[in-house]
Amino acid sequence: MTQGAPQATNCARCGASFGCGINQASCWCQTLPTLDPARLDAAAGCYCPTCLATLVAEQRQQDDAACGSSAKS
Repeated sequence: MTQGAPQATNCARCGASFGCGINQASCWCQTLPTLDPARLDAAAGCYCPTCLATLVAEQRQQDDAACGSSAKS
């Protein structure tokens, strides 16, 4: 792993430019909950902080809704 600046990249969802730390010892994205890979396009690439946080929130809402509907059954 390198210790330089994060790699400049564009968000796969909105196109915003941001720093991706995939080649760093750690990255800001590692502080967020992981996403279910089945819900993502694996070839899409990285997501900016805003879009990744939105995707995590959407996944949480979907999981909560699924748990709520199974609890009613």
